[in-house]
Amino acid sequence: MRYGVLAILLGVFAIPAQAAEGDWDLSFRLGSSDLDGRDPNRITSNPVVASSDHSSEGSYSFAVSYQTPIKIGPSTVAVEASYTSYDEFSASSTTQDGSGIAYQATDRLDATAWALQAVWTYKLKQLGELELFSKAGLAWVDYDAKTTRRAVRVAGVFPINVSGTDVSDSDDGIELIWEVGAKYPITDNVFITGSYQRLDDVDSTPIETFQVGIGVSF
Repeated sequence: MRYGVLAILLGVFAIPAQAAEGDWDLSFRLGSSDLDGRDPNRITSNPVVASSDHSSEGSYSFAVSYQTPIKIGPSTVAVEASYTSYDEFSASSTTQDGSGIAYQATDRLDATAWALQAVWTYKLKQLGELELFSKAGLAWVDYDAKTTRRAVRVAGVFPINVSGTDVSDSDDGIELIWEVGAKYPITDNVFITGSYQRLDDVDSTPIETFQVGIGVSF
């Protein structure tokens, strides 16, 4: 399955090279990603939360797109292949059961995604040179996750470990991905862009990403 997805992505570059000038875009983006709602409390049996922490991490993307001759109403249609790397996410929490035992949990996850998407771009006279776009497609996602759980007796001066487990998981698969954003040309061949992206169901948790970047048309 992995090689099938890679073949599809590489197929984008098999589009005939006779494309007119300006039909290709190449972009690089940086941003911040967040695991939407991932909480290590989901792996503890105690509902009483003493404290919790959730981190957002950096991400970067490379993308190549080809502008097709297809038009749907006021929008044009392109095909985009992209690669995104998400830095390691972490979330931690501490729960207590009233008996002097604290349950500490830490979740860590890092992921990469190869995506193939259709891109709809909208150019409206009221917006001048600003272009709005929406994207939707499929992504091949590869991730590694590790969960650490500890039970600690907190009575007395020094905490004492009562028990602990480590659970690791690695997997890959195809997930839905979609994105909305804007693009603005600063020269005839250079543009800036910003977007919001959502990658569904990575280890049962969506990843939300805000990115800004720069690109060239050729």
